Amino acid sequence: MMTVRQALYTINKYKSNPKTSRKTCFLRYYLLLGILSLLVGLPCSAFSQSPDPLLQKLDSHYYYPSQLGLKKLTAKVQWLQKDLRAAGPKFVSHPEVLFSWDAQSDARLFQVDPRLKGLTQTQKKEIENLFQNYREVILPRSLSQTLYGFKSNQADRAFFKTTVEYQSPYKHDEIQTYSLDINAEQWRISKINIARRTPPRNVVSEFKYIQREGKWLASEILARFDLGRDSYSEKTSYLYQKIMGFWLPVKIEQVFKKGSYVVHSYRFLLSDYQLN
Repeated sequence: MMTVRQALYTINKYKSNPKTSRKTCFLRYYLLLGILSLLVGLPCSAFSQSPDPLLQKLDSHYYYPSQLGLKKLTAKVQWLQKDLRAAGPKFVSHPEVLFSWDAQSDARLFQVDPRLKGLTQTQKKEIENLFQNYREVILPRSLSQTLYGFKSNQADRAFFKTTVEYQSPYKHDEIQTYSLDINAEQWRISKINIARRTPPRNVVSEFKYIQREGKWLASEILARFDLGRDSYSEKTSYLYQKIMGFWLPVKIEQVFKKGSYVVHSYRFLLSDYQLN
């Protein structure tokens, strides 16, 4: 995985070279965008003898299409980046990709639209690899799957609130612990604190929800972290529609900031869903 320092260097290199083509421009910007997904994403690490009962309880209150009968899914993903120098709202379109998933393999894959012309095979492969950082954004795995093998240690319990820490069994894992703040009245996570072996530090994600069919869907995720003397944040907002009986994202908007300065503002539009 590319470090945050390397990603920032790549972006600064592009800014200093106005002759860089727009096709490679979006790739370089996207390197930094992928960093935050890796920072706040929950990795499938290790294995244990039995699932964690607390995570199973939480999962029963979350909306997972994959656990409600969805067997196969494909969708077109359009990525738009806001032109921050424009006087009004203006978005630049980048290459579209196709997202696919099936229950048997549980693989989440991105493929550049084969009809797209003007990109080399190397560029297409790079785009697909970068989009893999966002596979959980479109169709998340359950908590039981993603924290399978992590050891829990309930750190604090208050009325209608529980804080539980999950620790990696491997001391060399980049992410060592996840501390979950759980609303035990509504059975949903309000905040996740992440402890890492190396910078960035103070990685925190906070969640807002909507309820569909009695289960929770994330409507907004605010991630923050510190790198050196600088603070960064990324706010991700979701819009869902019911498609062939399943609530699925049709628009995902993200705003990435350094302090109060907006570095990027971008939008994913999902359409042409094909299910089961």
